[in-house]
Amino acid sequence: MCRREVMSKYLRMLRGKVTWAEDNSYRLMAYFGEKIRYFPETAVLYEYGTGISTNGSDVWSQRIQADWRAANAIMLAGTSPIAEKAHVPELLRMYGQRGLRARLKRICLSPSRTLFHLRTRLRPRRSPCRMDESFITELLAHDDVS
Repeated sequence: MCRREVMSKYLRMLRGKVTWAEDNSYRLMAYFGEKIRYFPETAVLYEYGTGISTNGSDVWSQRIQADWRAANAIMLAGTSPIAEKAHVPELLRMYGQRGLRARLKRICLSPSRTLFHLRTRLRPRRSPCRMDESFITELLAHDDVS
């Protein structure tokens, strides 16, 4: 979630370049230093695995990857001292590169990213939070929810 004016600013940056993955706007926000805060309230997440980015289709995967490359280009066209300090521009330029040399370079540039990917591979599709089914049932019981 974010303020409308902030989202509008980043969606304008994506306009005409990113078609299917508008959530790249959040990547841009982080890259360009927007403050990200914890939201201390209950939130309902949409179902995983039914959208275009998670359904496993090769066609959609290629479209999403093209959008990621376009968002990377937008980030690389701008400047971000915070991102540069963390070697993010170099990592963005390496997007899609395969092979041992590229992998070793990514590990050296961002060891914490490597640890994150190892953890997610060892424990795939695990959420760090517990879903409260009674809360979902209560939401669905209201007439205004369809």
